[in-house]
Amino acid sequence: HHKPKPLMRAWRCHGSTHREMVEKLTSAGIVKAPINIQALLSVDRRNYVNNEDAAYTDSPQPIGYGATISAPHMHAHVLEDLLPPLIRASKKYPLRPLSILDVGCGSGYLTAVFGRMVEPKTNRKTSLLN
Repeated sequence: HHKPKPLMRAWRCHGSTHREMVEKLTSAGIVKAPINIQALLSVDRRNYVNNEDAAYTDSPQPIGYGATISAPHMHAHVLEDLLPPLIRASKKYPLRPLSILDVGCGSGYLTAVFGRMVEPKTNRKTSLLN
């Protein structure tokens, strides 16, 4: 009897490395778009947490002053939700640079990932739309 592989869910996308954490978010189907995967891979979460040993744990981490960096799966959901309006804006206004306003950017991690998503317009066609 072949036992089905257990489904990976949010809160279980821990990794021992940054790449492994992103791969688990991808395997779980939480992050899907190639640009979001690339954006996540390009910003190491370890640089934004206080406890480097827990950097790739799929849970919120304290960053001081009563604030936390959200769990990686939450960041992945935000990226996936943000992508459709970015694509629409890119098509509607192809000559305008894309921008994202991140209100309340506690650690700066998600803001850094957003920056990787919003390429200069010369790179937009190959990055955002693929």
